[in-house]
Amino acid sequence: AVVGQQDKPAATRPAPGPLDPLQQAVIDSLAWPERTTAPSLLDAAIRAFEIDVPEAAIDYLGRVGTAIDQAGDKGLDLLADLGDTVDAGTLRRMDRTLSPLEPGVGKLINGMLDASSLRRRDPARLAKAAADLRSEQEATRLAAAGQLARVGAEAVPLLVEALQSRQPGAERARP
Repeated sequence: AVVGQQDKPAATRPAPGPLDPLQQAVIDSLAWPERTTAPSLLDAAIRAFEIDVPEAAIDYLGRVGTAIDQAGDKGLDLLADLGDTVDAGTLRRMDRTLSPLEPGVGKLINGMLDASSLRRRDPARLAKAAADLRSEQEATRLAAAGQLARVGAEAVPLLVEALQSRQPGAERARP
């Protein structure tokens, strides 16, 4: 696993403190239904982190790492999916807070952020998004515009090309 308290001697793991009633209620709610997928485990880790229960957040992140390890060849896609679905600021805050307690957290979180960034900047995906700006479907055009906006300045050449195009539907290049 990428992260896990089982890898640390018991003496160096953070000692869990007493939880207030709200924290306990949230932690209890995370246990049912049982979370088995990487996205649901990451969601639980974030919820535990947001209520200041780092031990539970680290435990759930360890389980995310195990799920990614078990994904085999699809692990990189899974990392990218996770990085795409969670606010990068939240992941960075978790990294800053939890990495001193469990160094493997940084490796996992940076893996998510890096895989997501690489996939967002994939030339084939960007070319498809630029072409999708000409779609008849408004939802497709909006999704393409959002994808290109997340890439930022690297998408400008594709946008210029789309705007200069005289192909049918080019007038839709601006969603």
